[in-house]
Amino acid sequence: MEKEQRGQMAQALLGNDLLKETFAALEEIYITAWKAARTQDAREDAHRYVHLLGKFKEHLASVALTGELESRRQAELKGRRFNLR
Repeated sequence: MEKEQRGQMAQALLGNDLLKETFAALEEIYITAWKAARTQDAREDAHRYVHLLGKFKEHLASVALTGELESRRQAELKGRRFNLR
């Protein structure tokens, strides 16, 4: 799959209301569990889950940005190709 297509798909996921709602709900659940944890292991697990949610979102944002940059690069190359003299 091309970088542009992957970027568009990632952007669509980041803009998806259901996915946003899911991220928010999971983050709230994990933060609540983190605060209520009675053991160090439970706190660390909850913290890890919150951290992983953030990493998941960061990765999607990175793929979206890469796709956008590739799209701009392709447009620039196309513009140069037609302006050669």
